[in-house]
Amino acid sequence: MKSLRIKVFVGVLCGLLLVAVVAEALLYRQATAFAEQGLFSSLKKYANALAKVGYVDPRNGFALYPDWQSRLKISPEDQARFFEFTTASGEYLTDSHNLGGDSLPAVGRHEGQLLVDYGNIVLGIYEHHFEVEVYNLPLQRFRLIVAENTNLLNVARRSTVKKLLYFTPLVLLAAFLISWALTTAILSSISRFTKRVQSYNRTDSRATLDLESIDQEMQPLGEALNKYMYQLNQHSNLESKLLADTAHELHTPLGVMRDELEKLKQVTHSPAELSIHAENLDNNLSGLQAMTDNMLMLYRIESGNYTPRLEALELSTVMESIVRHFRRNKKLQLEVSGENITVYSNRSVLKIIITRLLNNAIQHAAGARISVNWAAVGDVVEIHVDDAGAGIPESDQQRIFDRHYRFEDQKQAEISGTGLGLVLVRLYANSVSAQTLCTDSPIGGARFTVLFPFLSPDEIKLLVEAGGFTEIEGATT
Repeated sequence: MKSLRIKVFVGVLCGLLLVAVVAEALLYRQATAFAEQGLFSSLKKYANALAKVGYVDPRNGFALYPDWQSRLKISPEDQARFFEFTTASGEYLTDSHNLGGDSLPAVGRHEGQLLVDYGNIVLGIYEHHFEVEVYNLPLQRFRLIVAENTNLLNVARRSTVKKLLYFTPLVLLAAFLISWALTTAILSSISRFTKRVQSYNRTDSRATLDLESIDQEMQPLGEALNKYMYQLNQHSNLESKLLADTAHELHTPLGVMRDELEKLKQVTHSPAELSIHAENLDNNLSGLQAMTDNMLMLYRIESGNYTPRLEALELSTVMESIVRHFRRNKKLQLEVSGENITVYSNRSVLKIIITRLLNNAIQHAAGARISVNWAAVGDVVEIHVDDAGAGIPESDQQRIFDRHYRFEDQKQAEISGTGLGLVLVRLYANSVSAQTLCTDSPIGGARFTVLFPFLSPDEIKLLVEAGGFTEIEGATT
């Protein structure tokens, strides 16, 4: 049974039927108790009346007047069929049929108000104690038991059952209708919420479901949907950005390659010219491949599918391995300096960040002095990549990490580039809990700074003991 409506309906109906059964049982018990109360009330009246229509015979004890029946001051319906007089000690005196104590032999052993099986009938028994004052004699105490069969009680029970059976179909019909109405009311909140979800404007990335007017029980579902739709919008925005990046980045290299192909279509080309055109095409294809890799990595990081493993790294060793490649360029004025510091990061990510910043400095400050240095400042480790180039205006220093942003400078505009290098630098840094900044360099150009949390030797020891990492990668003994 996969229908929520049927499940709710059956549950409510079963609950109402259970309530109806309990209510009918209580009504039956109340009706029976009322009939029993009426029976014993009549027996009590009869006992009180009988105690007043007798006298004490010094020889025979208590005796009824010959006309005792006419002396009874009660209605005929309150009179019982059986009675028995005894002394306070239980010695038989007389009974309703004058049977010498054989009329109610089993009843004499009972006390109080109760129902007793007697042969093939059930008797209602009431016990009454009374006293009689006789002139010149001690106070006489007697015991009286009156009894009546329970035909009236049985009649009341059968009548109650008939009434309950008569009303049972009406109760079932009412339970069915009430269950359906309650089910509709319960599920109406789901229907309203469904319409609200259907009217959700997915094209508006800031739109969320209004949860203030929905039922409290629907709040967790609404919050889950809002979270899901937020993530869906984020992925949709990432895909849109990927398409925009692709269109933006492919435009220039494809145009250049088309120009090269147009030149190759010309009839006459010397081998040297063909070699130049082929080399240009190869360079553009290499750039196109690198740009595609950048865009895929950009999408991967922004979609949250890139979680590098953090480890303790000795910064001097890692930085030396990074700059070793750049020092092969004899024309490059590269200066490296720094302290022996340990950072908590990822080796590959750290290499990518510093390599991209150095390539950026070489590209935009060709022939100028470049400096790489690092130091612990307070609770962070600062890595600086400085160049002595033209620098970046202060108004553009924060926007330099945005997609495809290039500040308005004629010389810089002539430099080719994908526009994604610094974007990836910031995203890679964020993936290892690092920050990136762009400021003016003390050597005259631009300074790019990467901030890592600083780890003291004691903190490193605690991390090793806690299992945060097992070794310091790149550290020397």
